[in-house]
Amino acid sequence: MCVNEPGTYSCACVPGTFLQGDICAPELIVIPVDTSTETTTVKSENHLADNIIVLEMTMSVPEFLFPAENSELLETVATGLTSFCTRHAREYPACTSSAGRRLIFTEADVHIPSRFPQAAGDRLLLGLYVTYPGSMQVFPSRVLLTVLQHIRMDMEAVLGYNQVLTLSLLNSYAMNDDYTQSPSGHGSSARPTSGEQSEELFHPGMGVGIGLGAVCIIGVLVLITLLYRYKRIQSKVSDLPRGQQVPEPFAGDIPVTDSPTSW
Repeated sequence: MCVNEPGTYSCACVPGTFLQGDICAPELIVIPVDTSTETTTVKSENHLADNIIVLEMTMSVPEFLFPAENSELLETVATGLTSFCTRHAREYPACTSSAGRRLIFTEADVHIPSRFPQAAGDRLLLGLYVTYPGSMQVFPSRVLLTVLQHIRMDMEAVLGYNQVLTLSLLNSYAMNDDYTQSPSGHGSSARPTSGEQSEELFHPGMGVGIGLGAVCIIGVLVLITLLYRYKRIQSKVSDLPRGQQVPEPFAGDIPVTDSPTSW
């Protein structure tokens, strides 16, 4: 606002602007820039990595890259997340928008990081994270993990009934191109790493083998016992003096029975 009085002329600008010639221009807010942009990038990547869920599945990378299955999986996750947040909005603050409105997620809100899918032997590792509708703010991974555990069977169905072996936070994995370490604690199930011994190696077939072995041992023991008793009987017979015979019964010792010859 400028004031023109006799002999004087003065202008004043509202807060947030400054006088530039005859107009009030917005102030330039100078933000100090760190000499290294690497720190900002790393922090952003770490924040995203903290909210990625890794799915371990019994399928190959080419199978998953089939467009229909890829799209159906993302749509299934979005639908499941929308339904979950509708039913549990009071329990999970992350399930409500800043305006308190219902959240409706779509396929466009479900993302696959660039490093995925990734092969791990005969299995497939797939990473997923979700952003809020119309925003790039990342949905919390802890809640997303709970949702994926609820819709696990639905995801397996759209993936051609290929099994989802584990669900875990990305930072629970130590991954490279050829090796995947099993989740350290946050997954819904755990698999032993290759080369390590595990109690899970026991299977019903081993139980059947052990049972058959026990039956064989018992049979051998019974056979040995019978042979031993037979040898003892043979040894008693051989101890009789030579020429001695078992006396035959006398005729009077034989009881008379009612028979046709005795009539």
